[in-house]
Amino acid sequence: MKQAEKEWKIINNRIRNCLRQAATKCFEQNQITQDEYDDFFISITEKEIVKGILTTSDANQRTLCFLREIENIHEHLFDSKISKYIDMCHSKTGELIIDSEAENLLQNLKKSRIPSKLQSSNIFSYQVHWTSNGINRHDHATYIAQFNNDFYHAVKQQIDQCVKSRILFDSDPLQHEI
Repeated sequence: MKQAEKEWKIINNRIRNCLRQAATKCFEQNQITQDEYDDFFISITEKEIVKGILTTSDANQRTLCFLREIENIHEHLFDSKISKYIDMCHSKTGELIIDSEAENLLQNLKKSRIPSKLQSSNIFSYQVHWTSNGINRHDHATYIAQFNNDFYHAVKQQIDQCVKSRILFDSDPLQHEI
């Protein structure tokens, strides 16, 4: 099974690269739109982020972003659990390597696209350390506790602000006339 999976990943990688090259050529010749081009490069998750954050006018009132960085992960690329945490692919020789294209897209999303749309107060970042056994349980528990606390307070604050704005809106005499 592992050999068949490895072979499929190599074939899948070649197909994806061919489709991406064709999409690039079509985009350069104005045969497809930016959205159609993006379909060949970005993940479903990124598409949802674009729809939910980057194309919304009121993103700062309705959106929070929680980012987790795994430190030292690049030093443990041959750990058995690594592919659950970072995009990997096989090189032409069959060697397991980081999918640099996916990694670059992810870093651009996290470091540039999201911060260009959301206020820093809406973006929460966390660091956990990778070890040869995966993420340390104690570090993970600390991270989860902080995440839970931040999530609770940030969502509560957004709800409170929404309720307050609706109360102000409803108490406006002009709105009652309309």
